[in-house]
Amino acid sequence: MDATVWQKFDAAATAYDQASSLQQQSAQHLLAMVGAVSPHSVWLDAGCGTGVLAKALAAQHARVWAIDLAPNMLKALEDNDQIQTILADISQLPLADDMVDGAVSNFALHWLGPTIIAEIMRVVQPNGSAWLAIPVFGSLSEITERYPEFPVFKFDAVQDWLDQATPWLHHYEIQRFSQQHPNLKSLITAIRQMGGDHTGRAHSRHQLSLWKQWLQDPAPIALSFEVLFLQLKKPANSALSFLYQS
Repeated sequence: MDATVWQKFDAAATAYDQASSLQQQSAQHLLAMVGAVSPHSVWLDAGCGTGVLAKALAAQHARVWAIDLAPNMLKALEDNDQIQTILADISQLPLADDMVDGAVSNFALHWLGPTIIAEIMRVVQPNGSAWLAIPVFGSLSEITERYPEFPVFKFDAVQDWLDQATPWLHHYEIQRFSQQHPNLKSLITAIRQMGGDHTGRAHSRHQLSLWKQWLQDPAPIALSFEVLFLQLKKPANSALSFLYQS
């Protein structure tokens, strides 16, 4: 993962939960899909952030490996005996094959792209499951439709994620989460407060002129995320699972 990404999240850790209402809604939807988990089961929360998912699983007496690259995010979980925090890049999980009963992730995997799915499933044991919430193409559409030249993060298409998930795909659905802002300037401020900062910077006089025009637009605008929810299940036959991943 690009160091600038986790550094921005690290700087936003103290205000993240208050600023990221759409991410929180996505997390709650994902937890509803997961439902009850077995006490003493072992879980991975990949790109855990402040640990909304990890804490919910721990509250059901599951043991959770909570992994993130932002140390300030992990501080919110250090006092929970059910959660083991690990400062690491989820693109190379520091966990053994077939190590966890289940895995979850919310608003983290899009930074790495669809191939990360195989790495998540590597550490899930046969018959285990993963539930993933991933913002996809169509997110931030109100911005791109109104300001076609506005620089935003390039989200992968739903089909790209489904193609990578095919060997393990059990269920998927798409939900849209949206929040109205009084103007573009307010929306950009909100994005930066949550650490996401999907927007770029002006690098020429033309771009600077456009930025000035955009930021002076007084019209309300929505911040929206198109979120793909995946439920994946690893085959019982571990040898078959290996063939799927190779």
